[in-house]
This record gives sequence, C-alpha cells and structure tokens, in this order.
Amino acid sequence: ADGNVWQLQIEAIQSTDDGATTADKSLHTLVWDSAVAGGEFDFTFQPHGNAVATASQPHYTGIVTVEAGAYPEVGGTAGNDSFTWSYTFTVKDNTVTKVTS
Repeated sequence: ADGNVWQLQIEAIQSTDDGATTADKSLHTLVWDSAVAGGEFDFTFQPHGNAVATASQPHYTGIVTVEAGAYPEVGGTAGNDSFTWSYTFTVKDNTVTKVTS
C-alpha cells in the first residue's frame, strides 16, 4: 500500500568472525563492513525454516540497505557466552519477492 516501507528487523547473537569471502562472514561483520560507506546485500527469509521453498512454506527475498555509519552494536559482559544485538534494515526499493519453488 502507498506509504508503507518494508523493513526487516532482526535480533542476532554477536559474532565478529571475518571469513575469507562474504559467504563466510558473520551477519554482524557483514553489516559492520557495509556500514563503513553505506551498502546493501541480498537476504532470504525462511519463516518456516525449510531449506527449499514451497507454495505452503514460501521464502521471501530482497535486498536490504545499510546506511553509512549505522554500525551494529558491539558489547556484552566479560565472561558471558553470548551477546545479542538488534538491527532494523530498510528493504531496497520496497521490493520483497515471494519464492514458492
């Protein structure tokens, strides 16, 4: 509908692992690297957790944008096993595609 903006809001466990390729990077590192100058990357949302999209359990794909300087949180208490961070992405061109096969 007019005026609506697609957003993807996540909560994730912090990991600063930096793999050799984009596919090997943690989401936290991918967002951090994109925030240096502003960037974007593809996403696939699998709400049912299924590996293959079907008509009854579709996937959703699109591109999210990261504004320059919009770094994800880094922190946590020493000794904790994990630290979560939240982020809200704006979907580029307000375009989300439903994938059913």
